Amino acid sequence: MQVKKFEAPTLQEALENVKRELGPEAIILQTRRNKSGFGLMSKASVEVTAAISDRSLTRKASVEKRFPHETAAKIKTLPATQQADFIDRTIQAYQERTQAKEAAPEARRLTATRYADIEDSAPSSAFTSGTAGTYTSQLALQQRAAHERLKAATISTSDSRTNPAPVNASYDGMVSQEASRTENSQLRGQIENLERMVQELKVNRSPSETAGPSLPRGLEEAMEFLLFAGIDRRQTYSIMKQVSFELGEAIDPSKDRALDEVAKILLGQIEVLDALEGIPTAEQRAEGAEPVMMALVGTCGAGKTATAAKIIQRAQSKNRLRVGLISYEWGAGVNAATSPLETYAKIMKVPFRRVVSKETMAVAMQEMKSLDFVLIDTPGVAQKNDAALGIIADALKQFASLRIELVVPAVVRDQELNDIAHRFSTRLQPEGLIFTKLDEAVMFGSIYNLSQKFKLPLFYFGTGQKIPEDLEGATAERLVALLLDLL
Repeated sequence: MQVKKFEAPTLQEALENVKRELGPEAIILQTRRNKSGFGLMSKASVEVTAAISDRSLTRKASVEKRFPHETAAKIKTLPATQQADFIDRTIQAYQERTQAKEAAPEARRLTATRYADIEDSAPSSAFTSGTAGTYTSQLALQQRAAHERLKAATISTSDSRTNPAPVNASYDGMVSQEASRTENSQLRGQIENLERMVQELKVNRSPSETAGPSLPRGLEEAMEFLLFAGIDRRQTYSIMKQVSFELGEAIDPSKDRALDEVAKILLGQIEVLDALEGIPTAEQRAEGAEPVMMALVGTCGAGKTATAAKIIQRAQSKNRLRVGLISYEWGAGVNAATSPLETYAKIMKVPFRRVVSKETMAVAMQEMKSLDFVLIDTPGVAQKNDAALGIIADALKQFASLRIELVVPAVVRDQELNDIAHRFSTRLQPEGLIFTKLDEAVMFGSIYNLSQKFKLPLFYFGTGQKIPEDLEGATAERLVALLLDLL
């Protein structure tokens, strides 16, 4: 992994420098605006810290060095999405050519074997003129057939359609010339195709097909802004297609105009719910009905315990509910040290039970059946620990009215978040997401990406360590403001 800082007068210029030097797969780690100090004129500047894997940088360099300087310069001017597409297609073409070259020796071996068979079948005695003419004709036909097999195995082109070599020509020379002509023809064809590809990407793509150079400048800047915010590339393409459709025939809309449309689209896509809304009191519930129960699940260090204390405080003070707390600590002894959640429960003066098994959890719930709302804090487990997830699922699913919420930190990468959500969803089927540590995050696209990919609503945002202040009810407006840097 290589990390580098770029400074430029504007964010757009800084991103262009990142793309040109590191390539389209570079990851933006941090941005910082400097109020003064750029250059001799002491103008404001933007500093962007970007990173790229060694593999991605090697792929980019290997593609650029295969073209003349002018062509490589054109490639660097392409938008990030098209540049990535061009690199992928170039690597694929090179791999196909390499496979063809590797197949050529086998074709030569087969042809050589056949040629040897022909030679072995020649009569050892002197020919009569008629016999010699007949044999020569047969040998020419056999050699021509060998030629055709060689050309088919090496992906022949129009330049390789030549007459067979004379009967008395050296086979090695014939194969070498044929392979050389075939390889040179393939190379010329690949270069011509790739040159045409550059021109197509620069000229022929329409906005409805991809966000390319034909896209108005304002829309292109808006697209780069979304990628910069951490929104998944596929999601960004989808959003920009909708923006292009909504703006219709508008001539060169500004970036701000495009981002206004982006905001409208995002507001319509983001789903949020209030976890405490509509919870009935004991007097309002039907006879024999259980109190509403919520369980928080997630990996170690996700912030479940602090979030549990914040939710309980919110339910008690804002929603005026009678609440209870259960700490599920399977595998822990009953005489273990006092947990942080137990301390919080004492401060808030709410009923608290520590349980270590499915059976003791059922007993604790029976003791709290007169309450309005009961929150269960579960132990943090790695998403790959399927056995632990199974134990937690077995304990929680004995309650019909239980709601399960997945707690994830906003500072974790998309790859890990996707894996966490997938594995917890498979075992526990959470109904929504609670994102913590927003105060530590620099990009917020992962919040949008995860909720959209798994079709899960957002419940809360954790913004710090203070209890209960640093807990916000999730809203679409708040997330859009984070994504578009409107705060």
